[in-house]
Amino acid sequence: MREEIDDSELTNDELVGRLGEEYEKALRAGDRDRIENDIAPRFWIRFAAYFNQYRAEWKGPSAMLEADRYMLDERYLGKVQMDWMDQVLKGEIEIGDEMDEEPSEY
Repeated sequence: MREEIDDSELTNDELVGRLGEEYEKALRAGDRDRIENDIAPRFWIRFAAYFNQYRAEWKGPSAMLEADRYMLDERYLGKVQMDWMDQVLKGEIEIGDEMDEEPSEY
C-alpha cells in the first residue's frame, strides 16, 4: 500500500517527478489498475487545465491534417489524454515555460 502523500504541498515539478517515478514502476509491473485508479486521477487533478490549453492550441488553420483531426475528435479524447499524460510523466513534454505558473485561459 502506498503511503498517503498530500500532492497539494508539492510544486508542479515535484509532482511530475514523483508521479513519473510511480508511473514507471507501475508500467514495469504491468499494474494498469494503479495507473488508472491512483496515478492518473492524481495527475489530472493538478494538470487538466494544462491539457486543455495544450489541446486548444491544436485548433486553428492546420486542423485539416490527420493528426489534428485525431487530437480534436471527441471519440479519441481518452486516448489522447492518456498519451499526453504518458509523455509528460516520461519528461517528453514540459508543461509550460514555468511549470508553477497557471496556464493561460482560452
